[in-house]
Amino acid sequence: MMTLKPVIADIRSAFSPRKRVSIAFSGVGRTKQSMKDECDVNLIVKRFIATGELPSGNLKSPIFGDVTGVDFRGMMDVIAAADAAFERLPALVRKRFGNDASAFVEFCSDSENAEDLIRMGLATAQTVVQPGEGSGVVVAPVAAVAAAKPEGVPAAKP
Repeated sequence: MMTLKPVIADIRSAFSPRKRVSIAFSGVGRTKQSMKDECDVNLIVKRFIATGELPSGNLKSPIFGDVTGVDFRGMMDVIAAADAAFERLPALVRKRFGNDASAFVEFCSDSENAEDLIRMGLATAQTVVQPGEGSGVVVAPVAAVAAAKPEGVPAAKP
């Protein structure tokens, strides 16, 4: 017959001595050591003090602009409203743009896509005559296009 030995649990409290745990990694690591000097903050600061130039890793230059009258909260509200409007579009339209509202806005901002927007039922063609310019097609967003069913896209519900 098999006898069971009682197991004594190692009960510890906040006042018990700490048990040190360590891990030893052996073998070759996957970190590229050839870039260690480029990443060492101490060497970067020394180089800056000697030359006065920052590393050229950031190729984008800063953009400065006058944004008086524009606050962060207002812009976030505009973005939230645009996302909500995009979510109200039919699923097939959203799928065409990968469910990405910014891709949709970029598509709508290009005047060469006017015919596609009209075909999808998201805009109407209007002839506008302006003095000295002749006539042209103007794309205007339409909320009540639900009556007309465009090609391959179900009518939008207002």
